[in-house]
Amino acid sequence: LNNPGMNKTKYKNPSILAARMDGYADSEETFPLFEEFEKFTSSGLKAGTNKGKSPPEHPFFDDCETLFARSRELQSQIEGQLLFLKGHVFRYLRAELRKRKYTRNVQSFDDLLLNLRDALERAGSKDLVRNVKNRYRAALIDEFQDTDPIQYAIFQNIFGGGHSPLFFIGDPKQSIYSFRGADLFAYLRASRHVDFRSTLTNNWRSEPKLVRAVNAIFENPKKDAFLYEEIPFEKATAGDVKDRNLLTVNGHTEPPFHIWFLKG
Repeated sequence: LNNPGMNKTKYKNPSILAARMDGYADSEETFPLFEEFEKFTSSGLKAGTNKGKSPPEHPFFDDCETLFARSRELQSQIEGQLLFLKGHVFRYLRAELRKRKYTRNVQSFDDLLLNLRDALERAGSKDLVRNVKNRYRAALIDEFQDTDPIQYAIFQNIFGGGHSPLFFIGDPKQSIYSFRGADLFAYLRASRHVDFRSTLTNNWRSEPKLVRAVNAIFENPKKDAFLYEEIPFEKATAGDVKDRNLLTVNGHTEPPFHIWFLKG
């Protein structure tokens, strides 16, 4: 309370800190420590002392240092145990939910995918693959950026042998939308196994000035505009649409691309 060397920012209200320590010492609850307990440790006091000044010293602060270290060790042990219990619960739920669905003859859409994936990966799956191929001579997967690893495994097991045409149509930049079930790395994995790629470069939807603005923004980075080398930026060309109507506000045509800088 009276040490003149204490940093007034880190020890703004020392009387309140002392009251919290009194409350902790009077309590039967020794764990967890209160939030500012570290300020009573010898290392905490040293860090909170102004340069050129001596921190307060007392065996009590050394004991606080030891208690703080033991408390952190205990917290780490508790978190590890909790993580183990959560994992155990998830494993139990996964197995138990599957059993209960089976006894009630219930299947969700995800179950259909999982069951088909598992059936294709079991021994004796050749007949299933042959039956599907006889029914569907080729596969064209539109909006492929929304494909998850389970769906991709199904396509690969049936059509990935190279004997049936398999087309993936999608935009890797949209694979970031995981809320739609998209999986960027499933897309990248698939892109490594294709024989050839084709890119649509004509944009028939957007105003030409907007297309040029987007090109200018994403062509500028010296390296990997979308972080991953496997997701290159392909420059687009605006399609020649004769009856294109531009957006107007109060009778004036607005620029198609704005950059706003927000002050923090």
